[in-house]
Amino acid sequence: MKRKLLQSITLMMVLGFMSTTLMAQDKVTRKDVEGKTWQLKIDIEDELEDEIDDADSALERIIIKSVAGMVDGIIDGIDIYFEFKPNNELKVTVEAFGEREVEYTEWFINKDGALVIEDTDSFNSDDDNIWLMVDDVLVAFDEDWDGDLDDQNVYLVRID
Repeated sequence: MKRKLLQSITLMMVLGFMSTTLMAQDKVTRKDVEGKTWQLKIDIEDELEDEIDDADSALERIIIKSVAGMVDGIIDGIDIYFEFKPNNELKVTVEAFGEREVEYTEWFINKDGALVIEDTDSFNSDDDNIWLMVDDVLVAFDEDWDGDLDDQNVYLVRID
């Protein structure tokens, strides 16, 4: 009975992974982002599931779950907002544990219709990291050397 339940759960996880991988990515337009504010969200659950599955011992799984709880609590205490201004200026506001910091950087849409955010001191992005629209959410992807896109479990949700 336990084995059948485990197989069912595994199948559901695989189907869930396939559905998120097969989501259509749409090109980003200036109209999608300019003059709008988005909030950064980080989904660590998928990564943690992989780490737990790869764990060599019960102790290692317990440690990973404990660390995951701490990380989740820290992430809940941090809000990051992206305000896409005209002239390709990006205002990044970080609110963490009662403190607020604002930085400015630049954004652009590349020839392929992907959003690219330039480097800042606290937010690292490069030309291999692009953002595409998936169901009205901007999702970060890492483009590897052969052009494949890997979902980075980081996304922007429009708040205005």
